[in-house]
Amino acid sequence: MARPHSEASTGSRQAVPVGPCLPPVAVPERVSVRAPDPVTVATVAAALEDVHGTKDLGNKADPVEELVFIPLTRQTHRANSLRSWAAIEALGGPSALLAMPEDELAALLKDGGFSRQKAGWIKRSLAIIVERFGRLSLEDARGWSDTEVEAFLCTLPGIKVKSARCVMMYAMGRQVLPVDTHLRRLVERLGWVPAGLSEQRIHAELDRLVAPELRHSLHVNAIWHGRAVCRAIRPRCRECVVQRSCVYGMMIVYPSTPEQGAKPERLWVMDHA
Repeated sequence: MARPHSEASTGSRQAVPVGPCLPPVAVPERVSVRAPDPVTVATVAAALEDVHGTKDLGNKADPVEELVFIPLTRQTHRANSLRSWAAIEALGGPSALLAMPEDELAALLKDGGFSRQKAGWIKRSLAIIVERFGRLSLEDARGWSDTEVEAFLCTLPGIKVKSARCVMMYAMGRQVLPVDTHLRRLVERLGWVPAGLSEQRIHAELDRLVAPELRHSLHVNAIWHGRAVCRAIRPRCRECVVQRSCVYGMMIVYPSTPEQGAKPERLWVMDHA
């Protein structure tokens, strides 16, 4: 089989280590973009599903609980967010936070970091929900369209598109696609979208590329894949089940020097059957 190599720019590159199984190699500064067809998207999603199995991330089935849980996961380790949630549950859940002073909530969340900011977001969001619906519940929003639900959630403190869609996907059964840091990194390396798109733009691009029935599994499995394989630092490209469909991964596993200026003949998806 001919040796695959990259189609991306052959401009300047920076040498960094890419994993315990690989020596330091020249990592591309830019990855060329080639929008995938539906078959490629489905095959990549299936490959990630085979490896990671859409394992539970701890998200909540109730929309208000998920709205409280999402801020706890930001800028901290998973164990810290789960510990913070357990502390809230021990008090009786989100309803117990309505009367709790913000400083006390911040102290409760201190292990997860940024506790004052998170406490403020949570307290104000819960108050807005009670004011809007007359109770601490988002059940009345279940009859709204996806656009209406997302727009309302994005009015809450600390909630942007990704967080709003997490509430919608995990707790309201909507076929939306939240784009977190792991999914962004994956699709940028695959060459599906340009690097550095705004939050609104990358959500719009992936809405166009990813079929609704694939969105939940792709989001969840991209998180597990990003933690274990497609890591920000020292990615384990040689161990990646979708490496052969990944522009970045092919450049890492089959590096060429800038002087050679090699370009790939083709890219293809690894057989995962």
